[in-house]
Amino acid sequence: MIFIKSYGINLERLERTSTMNEIENIKAGLTYLLDINDLKNNVTVTKDGKSHSMNVKDLKEANYDVLLQIAELLGMDVNN
Repeated sequence: MIFIKSYGINLERLERTSTMNEIENIKAGLTYLLDINDLKNNVTVTKDGKSHSMNVKDLKEANYDVLLQIAELLGMDVNN
């Protein structure tokens, strides 16, 4: 499990499993992406009970998960 914090507020919980929480709509997904990619934000990731600043790998994983969900909401085939 990965928990991501920005501004000290818990954002969407991400799990890289089939039970991943889904975004409600495209606007929510884009808002989330803008927030975690904003250079002014200090983003912390907690994984397996250990916290660290979000690194490039964490950011890519979070971006990819949300982009897949947005693509599915748009009806795109994401099974490449």
